[in-house]
Amino acid sequence: HIAPLIRPDGTAILYLRTSTFVNTSQHSNPGSFYDDFTGDLVLVDADDTDGSSARALLTDCRSIFEWRVAAWIDNDNFAYIGQDHDGYVYTISTQESRKIFNYPRDAYGALPNPQLSHCIDGGNRLYRIDNPGPGGTCTQLHDYDGCQGSLSRDGTIAYRTQGQKPRDLMAMPLDDIPSEWSMVPPERFPSSQNYLYYPRLSWSQQFAACGASDGSHSHWDADYDIFVLPVDPTTKRPAGDAVKYCFGTTQSGVGLDSWPDVWVSTENVPPEAGSVMLTPALAGATVGNPVAFTASIKDQFGQPYDGPMAWSVNGGGSMSPAQSSQDAATHAAQFLSDGTAGTFTVTATSGDLYATASVEVIDPAELYIRINCGAVDDAVSGWASCDGYVSGGDVYEFGGTPNVTSVANAAPAQVYQTVRHRDHNYSFPQVPDGNYTVRLHFYDEHEEYARAMDYTIEGEKVLDDFDIVAEAGGPGNAIVKDFPVTVDDGNGIQIVAEQDGGNDVFEAGIEIFPSNGGPHGPCLTLLTPGGQTLRMGDVLSVSWETDGTCGNDVDVFLIIDELDVRQLNTDNSIETGDDNTGRFEWTIAQFPDGTSPISDNVVLRIEDYHDPSNNDRCPRFSIVPENARAAWRNAGSADVRIAVTGKGTGFLGIQVPWHMGEHSVRIVNLRGETVAALRGTGPASHTVDLAGHAGGTYVILISGEVISVIRKIIVP
Repeated sequence: HIAPLIRPDGTAILYLRTSTFVNTSQHSNPGSFYDDFTGDLVLVDADDTDGSSARALLTDCRSIFEWRVAAWIDNDNFAYIGQDHDGYVYTISTQESRKIFNYPRDAYGALPNPQLSHCIDGGNRLYRIDNPGPGGTCTQLHDYDGCQGSLSRDGTIAYRTQGQKPRDLMAMPLDDIPSEWSMVPPERFPSSQNYLYYPRLSWSQQFAACGASDGSHSHWDADYDIFVLPVDPTTKRPAGDAVKYCFGTTQSGVGLDSWPDVWVSTENVPPEAGSVMLTPALAGATVGNPVAFTASIKDQFGQPYDGPMAWSVNGGGSMSPAQSSQDAATHAAQFLSDGTAGTFTVTATSGDLYATASVEVIDPAELYIRINCGAVDDAVSGWASCDGYVSGGDVYEFGGTPNVTSVANAAPAQVYQTVRHRDHNYSFPQVPDGNYTVRLHFYDEHEEYARAMDYTIEGEKVLDDFDIVAEAGGPGNAIVKDFPVTVDDGNGIQIVAEQDGGNDVFEAGIEIFPSNGGPHGPCLTLLTPGGQTLRMGDVLSVSWETDGTCGNDVDVFLIIDELDVRQLNTDNSIETGDDNTGRFEWTIAQFPDGTSPISDNVVLRIEDYHDPSNNDRCPRFSIVPENARAAWRNAGSADVRIAVTGKGTGFLGIQVPWHMGEHSVRIVNLRGETVAALRGTGPASHTVDLAGHAGGTYVILISGEVISVIRKIIVP
């Protein structure tokens, strides 16, 4: 039981309970200061003498490095670090969590101030939080020395343990980075105990607590005692000497007094305005539609406080009302854009206190979201990672090649190879109120498992006991489901995925777009036929017709082996002189990275640049070498030998017979990335070094004068 935090009203204590034994005398022991461990956040009544009131609120929470694990926002909300290292806020009354920022590092985490404007991690890296919410990011402002960073309740300073002796506790004003000054100087302490650690300001900002030893650095076996000294709540400067509180003695070589928190009774202290909170912190709106904001004022103890409120906005638009008519603890106002799209900043001001929020105003015709659910980065062009939108669950990668042939509105095959599985949910707060289509992409390779997936969108269950294999006609087939969704709560689109009584739940992709099909309607038809055989050097003529709205604004893609997606045109504005038709010509050649389009499985796909859901594709066709004397075929019987040679070394041996003649070999992974490309004349033996590449399934494309071969191999 570590890292206690007293609730702002003093009625309860929040602490971390770790199931791993915390051996504080061993640096390398799991659960020690330096390990990136997880534990449960537990709330217990402050007057509890036997622990009977303790209840776990969250599991798998992390620390900022060492043992600071949470930060109170007010009596009902606290910030914490999730298992994914990102920042969240938990509401006790509703038992709900929401992400507020994505932490840029892959270990430990950072904690914010109540204003959600800044956060700091255990290495004293100070960040600004941009656009708090599921897509919030952190911009590093400065990297201070020392450790054990925290932020003041009023959001004016950060404070930390200094890196150099004599270990002052330093304050860093947020409006004057990187200046700093000593908030808790050693001279305020007895000369025998002036080695300071574990700083903590009280919620009232009237006192600072810390641990102090006799000069010993060790966090594990030095004899620390707790000291409390008064500070000015406005300036945070010391206002008196430190007073010692010794609650334990050294037992078994372990110092007991560390990581204090201090709470001050407010019964005889007059309240004053302490902070302004503005919600929502991040909002989306369409041009011409209002956004409602609520600003609340709290005193220095986190209680409601009556005061005035003024509203302003920069970037355009207006606030109504601009000024409150009377003092109150809560104020409401509406933002209305001036008819233009863009990002606007709303500010609520009460006296010297203020809070800001960001509004993203969009033209609804331009909204289009495409998420590659299992990808850890933007691996497929035009499809974003789910990071920043998803909470819960985990990623999973299939090993086969998805069948997307004849699947209406299919995504690129690469999208289906990774999924988000186990119970999880998505939040897209940037989607303004309106009517939308949510398109879910599914793929499953396992027929033997019983799936019974449930999906709920905006509170309505749209799939109940869904079995991908059963509905897709067998394993290995992609399937797409569209759902009409109305957003009217100002909170965007929320999607919940639950496995229910089945075995797991997962989806491969999500698309969100206006329900009218986008600004140009759904009519886009590819006229170029499939089934043909073309040679390298031939001119591929791509033509299409539309309903007259997007003939000059179309993207043209070549999809090779359902893995490698290449955009052929660099300028989607193709001036044809006729809005009802479009045409693009491409001389078939190697791509700039040296890879070849030669394959018996090539597909053309065209997309409306403004609305990619408006698309069409042709049946597959073949591209063969320029001097090929026969059409491509998947010559499974051809005498081509492929094997992993040199057990455990990662070398791939390829033997090509004489009748293949001049040939090229291209090896790609299942993400469509070229691993190796080479040429030769049969008979030939090729050795490819796969060192540095992950094991898994690889596709080998061998293009010869007469025949060409496609093979797959699993590399351990």
